[in-house]
Amino acid sequence: MPPRAPRPLHRGASTRLLTGLALVGLLVPLAAADASAQGTAAGAVTASGVGTEDIAAPASGGRTIYVSVTGTDRVRRGDNYASRYVCLAKRMTDQDYCPAATANRPLRSVQAAIRSALPGDVLVVREGVYQEAVGWGAVAATSTKPIVLQAYPGERAEVNGTLMLRKPSFWTVRGFHFTHNSEIQGSGQAVVNIQGGTGWTFADNEVKDSPGVANIMITPGARSGSEAVRRAAGPRDYTISGNCIHDNRGRHTHGMDHNIYLMAGIYSTGGLIERNLLAGAPNGSQIKVAAAGAATAADSPRGVTIRKNTMLSSSTGVVVGLAAQWIRIEGNLVANQTGAGPYDAAVKGWELKRADLVTVKGNLLAGYKQAIREETGRFNRSANTVRGAVSYSGSIQQCTAVVSDTGLRAQYGHAAR
Repeated sequence: MPPRAPRPLHRGASTRLLTGLALVGLLVPLAAADASAQGTAAGAVTASGVGTEDIAAPASGGRTIYVSVTGTDRVRRGDNYASRYVCLAKRMTDQDYCPAATANRPLRSVQAAIRSALPGDVLVVREGVYQEAVGWGAVAATSTKPIVLQAYPGERAEVNGTLMLRKPSFWTVRGFHFTHNSEIQGSGQAVVNIQGGTGWTFADNEVKDSPGVANIMITPGARSGSEAVRRAAGPRDYTISGNCIHDNRGRHTHGMDHNIYLMAGIYSTGGLIERNLLAGAPNGSQIKVAAAGAATAADSPRGVTIRKNTMLSSSTGVVVGLAAQWIRIEGNLVANQTGAGPYDAAVKGWELKRADLVTVKGNLLAGYKQAIREETGRFNRSANTVRGAVSYSGSIQQCTAVVSDTGLRAQYGHAAR
């Protein structure tokens, strides 16, 4: 299925959207070169784009559930204590038996909030470092009663551990700093792992420092069962936007360690990866759009648009492989190759069965020994610009990096107009 039509951008990107300029031809060489509980906090989003501007309103019947490092996940009942999430997940209203997780009586852990959440709820996490593995036990939401997990506006909420969500339909995760914790993740595959689900959004977050094969990994919701079962499990109509994803520190075989590893499966569709800053994957790619290998080729994604992302310092920018189809790569800035091997490129195919179903259009490919590498057929490509390495201002570590040339910045990548 072809990529879905563009839809309105998320909060962080909306102020940056203008019409891009088109180029003509195929490859064009250039010369080298503290607010109220429901209010809005001023200065909520830093220059990095990581954070939130306001607190989402819960859907009809939903609750706002607060989390704080000063909170508690337990409630005393006589001489014993009980976990608050158990009764909160049943939406009990007896405040003595099951006190609501309000701003004045918050939960202590992000995981307890996730276990408490029901469709329509908004989970608000206050400033602090939460050393947790979070996500287990999340329930699916609906299009009319979504679930929002967000950082409090203007505050730095860090999950120092992992996020793993299975079939998080109609969830939004926004405004967090997800960082590697060796005692929690160990040498596991990813800091953030999202499995299947429909209509979810991961936006305006920072994810960094994985020693595994990815900072973010997207996998099928089901790998067995009928086609209908696997298609329903997703992922479908999902969005990864406005994030800062950087510094994969894996040291596996060359080409294995990525910032985003998209192996969503042949029954996935409607993926959108846009306006992210990705940097630092010297042993792999910024985005791998493929299964792990031929034996698991059915994990290759379908129907994905990758547009207006900035990708700095990796051996490969985007690799599309195996059974991936209907992939569109457009308006990206892919620059400054590091850790290059002989088969690396800004955009490349890898044992790809249908190169003709991959569109590479209007990208800036800068500072790569090979701009485009096609191993098993020709991409549908046009209007890409090839040049030498670019300089940038700001900081990758602070998620403020932008290409220095204002003309290039206006046309390509996450800050494009």
